[in-house]
Amino acid sequence: MNARYGIYICLQLTLDSFEKKLADCEEEERVSTINTINELRSELEFWGESLIELLPGKGLTDGVIDIRGPLRVKKSSDKCSSYLICLHGEKKIVGYIQYRGQFTGNCGDIEYGIIESFRGHGYAYRALSLLGDVLKENGINEVWITAENDNIASIKTIEKYGGTPIEMRDGEAPFNATLFSVQTRRMGDKPQVMQMNLPNSN
Repeated sequence: MNARYGIYICLQLTLDSFEKKLADCEEEERVSTINTINELRSELEFWGESLIELLPGKGLTDGVIDIRGPLRVKKSSDKCSSYLICLHGEKKIVGYIQYRGQFTGNCGDIEYGIIESFRGHGYAYRALSLLGDVLKENGINEVWITAENDNIASIKTIEKYGGTPIEMRDGEAPFNATLFSVQTRRMGDKPQVMQMNLPNSN
């Protein structure tokens, strides 16, 4: 399970880098780059569906997206609770969100990513709200989230949730980022714990 999740995240990050590269490609590189992007998308879909088949049948939903998991992933000395973000009631994965840290009230950090073709729909904010509800219920009142300074969409997502910048680094990647402190909160409507009866992939 964890190996498949690792492959999935690596594929998503690689796909993101090629999609960013496409905008600045010389004409002679565009065809090969587009072919690589299409191959990565197919691989991403395959590994995503294989992950969903192995996940337990429960998740959280707000009626628009579901977060499915958690997939327990060991990262450094912290425990990492990772969730796949899916369209509600479907097998279509649009991204991931994870919390690194102990569920003991100590401050951990959140990381998330949305596949480029699904960006612009507010899915990251919805996933952050669902996970924030889980964390708040477990007594975790504050988390940290880091966003690259040129990732305006992510910064807006964090600020919309109430994040406050506490440290800004202005240097070469990966040191051109802003660290936000975020107070978790319960959602106005408690997220529904649901049994996932997803359609077959056929």
